[in-house]
Amino acid sequence: MLLSSSFVTLLSALVLFINVQATANVDGPYDKHNHLVKREPLSTRKNFVNFNQESSGYERNKNVFNNPIISTQLPEEWLKVSNWPAKETPKLGQVSGVTINSKGQVLIFHRGDHIWNGETFDINHNYLLRDLGPISKPTIIVYDPVLGTVLQEWGEKIFFIPHGISVDHEDNLWLTDVALHQIFKFSPLSTNPKSALLQIGTPFKPGNSAEQFCKPTSVAVIPSGDFFVADGYCNSRIVKFNSAGVKISQFGRPTLPHGLSMPPIYNFNVPHALTLVEDKELVCVADRENGRVQCFDWKTGNFSYQIYSNVIGSEVYSVTYSPVAGGMFIIVNGKEMRQFGVVVRGFVVNADTRQPASIFGPILESPHDVAISADGKDIYVAEIGPFKIIKYSRNVSFNSVPSKSHSVSKATFLQAAQTNGLNTERGSMLPAVLVIAAALMFAGAILIGVIVYSRTKRRGMSLAEQSLRIETMRLVEDEY
Repeated sequence: MLLSSSFVTLLSALVLFINVQATANVDGPYDKHNHLVKREPLSTRKNFVNFNQESSGYERNKNVFNNPIISTQLPEEWLKVSNWPAKETPKLGQVSGVTINSKGQVLIFHRGDHIWNGETFDINHNYLLRDLGPISKPTIIVYDPVLGTVLQEWGEKIFFIPHGISVDHEDNLWLTDVALHQIFKFSPLSTNPKSALLQIGTPFKPGNSAEQFCKPTSVAVIPSGDFFVADGYCNSRIVKFNSAGVKISQFGRPTLPHGLSMPPIYNFNVPHALTLVEDKELVCVADRENGRVQCFDWKTGNFSYQIYSNVIGSEVYSVTYSPVAGGMFIIVNGKEMRQFGVVVRGFVVNADTRQPASIFGPILESPHDVAISADGKDIYVAEIGPFKIIKYSRNVSFNSVPSKSHSVSKATFLQAAQTNGLNTERGSMLPAVLVIAAALMFAGAILIGVIVYSRTKRRGMSLAEQSLRIETMRLVEDEY
């Protein structure tokens, strides 16, 4: 059945209405109460990068469901390691990040007694709990990769709401704090650093200029010393800096309502984590609320490819890459509302086919970040609820690595349905969606009008002004 234009308009309005109502921009187990992250648009000035977004040859309007995906009958080749970390480790808060240094040591970033929930920020992303002061306990714990014992604790009385942690080729430590709206570079922890080598952002002041961020999430440093910042919960952009911290360029746009198709490339809805594919010179972004990983040339910013799968679902919290066995991406998903039956777990994605080849961690609850050892044998997952770090080890040799997609017994390939370009899984939900949407058509239209009007009045913005703002966003052109 063909949908009428009025029905499509209403359905899009309903999607927009649901997103608008999610005003609490949170991170963690509280997401199940405030699931859809409220988006704060970028300034309407011309502030996007000059990267050539058309040269990649990507079909911008291609429906993502035209590609076959592997069913959930996938092997579990990394198993949980019991008694890791050791029992005598310190009490953790929300574990927001994990990384591995050149010695193979495991570093985690946690929030101590600070919690990010719906009362942590106001609607303009200002941190509301400054009176609590910084976290008094060490926020970074260094673990022995084999024994799970604590090798070092560091980072007390510096951070407020920790988020991302990474190391560069010299083991310098890169951190983000969403309350401070800042990113930091510290010398290797072995030097017990007393102050940051570099910090960008104005403390507690959100923004989107060359010197400001709004809840930045992650940093990735390429061999030249240039680095990328995922920014973040508000700005939907990736910013590139030189080694001195001077902005080079940026790319990215907020994701506008797009129905059931995948948003265009360069659109982000919470760019939540970064990883590097050094053998291909790519920087890849966990586009959290769009349920995908987007990869870009780290020199030109040109789009290369994206990874998505109904097996993974509509939320991708983190991604990391290993060149072992021809290349594999490690992805953790999250709890979602938009697609039922997706299990929260980790996935190993073949870098050639870009499809899931293995799974791990079916007992995960709120995974937030992931890291993999240099030899590809050990995977570490940071969870923000419950507060813990989990280790998984590979139980088979890499002779059977996912260099090609596994031929799984009775595995099925979900082909795209002919109607509306939807695959069979989502297509089976369409009748229910039609019935519900039709029943709510009249009442929903009135409700949307009332709420949108009331919200715009509270913000001191007329409906006409709001429409102009949205239209201006769409017309923004690229520049340095």
